[in-house]
Amino acid sequence: MKKGILAIVLLLIIVFGFLVGRYIYKISTLENNSNVKIAENKKIEDECTLEYERLEEIKQASANEEKISPNAKIITNIYYNECGHTVKTISDIENKYINLNKEEFQEEYKDWDIRGFSPEEVTIYKEEEGICNEHYMVRDIDGYVTVYSLDKNENETLKETTEISTTFLTTTDLARLKGGIRLYGKENLNSLLEDLE
Repeated sequence: MKKGILAIVLLLIIVFGFLVGRYIYKISTLENNSNVKIAENKKIEDECTLEYERLEEIKQASANEEKISPNAKIITNIYYNECGHTVKTISDIENKYINLNKEEFQEEYKDWDIRGFSPEEVTIYKEEEGICNEHYMVRDIDGYVTVYSLDKNENETLKETTEISTTFLTTTDLARLKGGIRLYGKENLNSLLEDLE
């Protein structure tokens, strides 16, 4: 009987040892997993990490920053206070402005307002005193259509004597030319000259 009790006690000790071992194993596994998760979530920062993040931010900012392309156009709008006209010109961008961003371009055009900025087109605006240089008077002088520029005091300065003869013009056109045809804008001047040809 002593052997039977001893076998039962020994069996109980083995089962108890197995359960305690299993419990200890689970606790140590949980601790290791939580340490791994904590290490995964913990961000390690040092000089290299901070420098890398700064370079990434600069790269991202420069990728989003618009710069003037080589085939860009610049559109200038100048408003003249006395005559109330706005003169618009469109031209190719100069080489020295290629690859400038908006702030760098503004440094070059300090007296202008930037109204539009994209890699393909830059639109700028400013106001000027006086009148624009697109006021014209067209007259019949010595049988030819002649163009004069007008200043703010209505003084006429010869701009061009065209090759358009007034000999074959209608009486209405001749009467208008004798009195002088006042025009504003190069487009309107060119249109009139084409009509008189």
